Parts: sequence; C-alpha cells; structure tokens
Amino acid sequence: MDQASLISIVPVAINENKPILPATFYLESASVDKPAILFVGKAVNDIYVGEGRGHYGPDRSVIRVPVEADVVAAAVVKDWIEAQYGITLPDAVPGFFWVPGHVTLAAVGGELKIAADRQQNWFRNLVKLADDDWNKYRQHKTISDIQRYACSFLKLERPWLLDAEITAALSECPSCFEKVNPRAIVCSHCRFVLDEARYKAAQFASL
Repeated sequence: MDQASLISIVPVAINENKPILPATFYLESASVDKPAILFVGKAVNDIYVGEGRGHYGPDRSVIRVPVEADVVAAAVVKDWIEAQYGITLPDAVPGFFWVPGHVTLAAVGGELKIAADRQQNWFRNLVKLADDDWNKYRQHKTISDIQRYACSFLKLERPWLLDAEITAALSECPSCFEKVNPRAIVCSHCRFVLDEARYKAAQFASL
C-alpha cells in the first residue's frame, strides 16, 4: 500500500518514533470537533547484515527494506496506544486510528464516531484511576492533565479537579483535618459542622 492516513481526536500531541525512515510521526493535540490527520507513505528499514571488507577497509553492510504504508500506520497507532495508561482493549482506548489511502476527514465520519465512543470509555477509566489515586494519596500532583481533561469532558465533579489556586485557599476541617472550602457549612468528608450559626439558620429555613 502506497499511502495511509493517521487520524487523532486525542487531546494531547502524539509524537511516535520508529527505527525506519521517516522516523518521526507527529500529530498535534486534537479533539472530536477538530481532528488531526497525518498522511503516511511508504518507509524504508535499514537492516544491518554484518561487516565485509571493502576497497578502503571494513565495509558496514546494510540492506534497505521497503515498508508498506499500512504496516507503518498500524505500528504507529498500536505502539502509541499500548503505551498509554488506563486503556482496555479494544473498547476503551484513545481516539487514534488509521485508515488506508489518502482520505479526507469527511470521508471517515463513521470511524470518527467509533473512535469518540472508545475514547469516552478511556476517559472513564482515567477518571476511575484518578479517583483511586486521590483516595489513596490526597495529592493533586498524582492527577495528570489528561485525567483532568477527561473529568471535565465527561462533565463530572471531583475534588481533585480543583486547580492549584483554589486548592491553596482551602481550609482544614478541625475534626478530620481534610481540606474543605472555606465557605462550607458542613465538612463534606466527616459531616462536622463548620459554621454553627449558618447551619442553624439553614435548618430553620428548611422547615
């Protein structure tokens, strides 16, 4: 196959290197609304087969083997996806795939829909992993940017989604010592009443 198309809706840049020529395959950060596409042609693989004796001394022998575009594209997608965390093959993976030929994005609408569904499943996995890490460590540095993106994309609310500025403003519950919003009336972790006056007023208002 002479050409293939790499397509991404992944919200991070993809930079995959292979021991062939060309060696680097780069796609910018993308989204469902703005996919990225990279056209791939045939490549060559230089295979070392030993050293011989040339006219001017030792001669390094190399055989240049052609690599079809579909083989290159399949390897780039497979290797990059399998290097990511939180994947569950084949239905919870980043939205990165390839199709034969030199295509337009309009021509791969069906494949984009499948990729979007699978990426959304991957986002759910990432959020679950973030929840596990947060419950264990309670540190924002354990949460990656892609996990924050996944949480926002799924329109979920999580304590670890707070940015550093908000986190710095958090107060500490005097009962369980967990971080809480300074305007909170009741601790969301242990239900300790943080503001007695406002708590009583809220109870009265609910009657």
